[in-house]
Amino acid sequence: MPLTEEAIMQRQREYGVSQVNRLKTLADARVIKVKATLADKIVFFITNPFISSLLLSLGLLGIFIEIRSPGCGVPGFLGLLCVGLFFGGHMLTQIGAGWAFLLFLVGLGLIALEVFVIPGFGVAGILGIVLMLGSIFFVFDEAHDFSTAVLWLSISVILTSALVLFAAFFLPETRLFQRFALSTVMDTEMGYHSSSTEDFQAYLGQSGTALTPLRPSGTARIGDKRVDVVTVGDFIAQDSSVRVVEVEGPKVFVEAVEDA
Repeated sequence: MPLTEEAIMQRQREYGVSQVNRLKTLADARVIKVKATLADKIVFFITNPFISSLLLSLGLLGIFIEIRSPGCGVPGFLGLLCVGLFFGGHMLTQIGAGWAFLLFLVGLGLIALEVFVIPGFGVAGILGIVLMLGSIFFVFDEAHDFSTAVLWLSISVILTSALVLFAAFFLPETRLFQRFALSTVMDTEMGYHSSSTEDFQAYLGQSGTALTPLRPSGTARIGDKRVDVVTVGDFIAQDSSVRVVEVEGPKVFVEAVEDA
């Protein structure tokens, strides 16, 4: 079966040659049969477009579950294993997927940074998604022609989105997930509080003494209690008289006052 120009260019990239010899007939060609080993069959199976997309979708699903329930361990391990099989299988077929895998890990790290460290969803999260999708598309494009790469990347994205939605809405209700996930609830009825229940507004207008140097934060005695305070002006020395001038939630702001 004759190859198209696009297919010929694809073969040139795969074999690393600048030109190919075009034959009109294979009548006198010598046929050499090579028996595939078990390792070859495993690589062929992993790099099958359908299996690759399935491994990638399951890998991203495991990573998503691990981010939603940090500390569980099992989904994250299985997710990284599937992603590793996806990139590793294509690396064994002489595709330069090593750099793509590195970019995928960098993108995953940026998304984790966005989720656990940086509030909201901004540049780090968007850049992480771009790097992950770019690395995946690179592998598909090197293994297949451009149109096939776009097709299977689209299938993988759709399948991953469906699995993530299923995991987000239905998986938490299953017994298997509840066995791995932390289900303990710490609410105010059980005595847990996100912050102190003390009424800091009661300190407003009261006077006290700085127990430590305030530069600008420190401790002061207001009435008969030790209170963490912050100055609204310059440095206040220890044992100086202070007065509470503002309260914002648990933050108590003081200023220095002259002794009578």
